[in-house]
Amino acid sequence: MNYNIYPLSRLLNDFGDVAVQRMLDTFSCSKDPDRESYIREKAIIMEKKAMSRTYLAVLDDGEIVGYFSVGMKCMGIPDDVSISNTLRKKLNINNESHIAQMYLIGQLARSDDSEPGTGAELLDDAFDTIHKAFTAVGCRAVRVDCGDDLVPYYTGHGFTFINSSDGLNRMVALLG
Repeated sequence: MNYNIYPLSRLLNDFGDVAVQRMLDTFSCSKDPDRESYIREKAIIMEKKAMSRTYLAVLDDGEIVGYFSVGMKCMGIPDDVSISNTLRKKLNINNESHIAQMYLIGQLARSDDSEPGTGAELLDDAFDTIHKAFTAVGCRAVRVDCGDDLVPYYTGHGFTFINSSDGLNRMVALLG
């Protein structure tokens, strides 16, 4: 699909909150109302608090066909979690706290009108964005938290299941 990626922060700076909010309110994702709710109600707040960065996939006519949000979130990975020793080493898990630092793809959504495969393209775009941060500051782990229905999807895109908590599956992929 032929879209351009725009950082939400840039749009807010160039067009202001009111105009951007109007744009975000047009996003429709009936398959996952939580993704629709996030972009309409939380994305600007999270952006202004610097808790995450949201990137919009926009067609030339201004239609938002998808978006992703990226942030940082540590994950506890106790010794009893069944992952390979190689992965455990690459995650740089702190020996005392059992915590690993990670990038978080907190949101990933495609619109009702987007073409099949747009989600995979957005995931690639998210990895491209994260790779720029990796090059600048390090940290090679990328995390997603998802429902059971999305575990096969993320596994097919290189993520490894780590554990489940609060009804979500914690999955990790590595950069570099």
